[in-house]
Amino acid sequence: MNNYNPDIHHRHSFRLQGYDYSQEGLYFVTICVQNMKCIFGNIINGEIILNENGKIIISCCKQIEQQNPHILFHIYCIMPTHFHAIIEITNPRRG
Repeated sequence: MNNYNPDIHHRHSFRLQGYDYSQEGLYFVTICVQNMKCIFGNIINGEIILNENGKIIISCCKQIEQQNPHILFHIYCIMPTHFHAIIEITNPRRG
């Protein structure tokens, strides 16, 4: 179900028109928390202290790699309100 309406929601896609994002390559991904709530941890003395939610992200990244041998998380950074990752697809599924 897709209720997205650009006139109401004011979201803009940064995707390259016509690009097949399932193909091999490196992808920079950012996932932001709704309403910028600090649900992954806190910054204390300039360092992120992950809470249980933040630790779940680490677990999920490892699980994705274990279950999908063609996906590799090169690096990721968890912040209180968002998460960045560089993900490589090394051999996409071909249909």
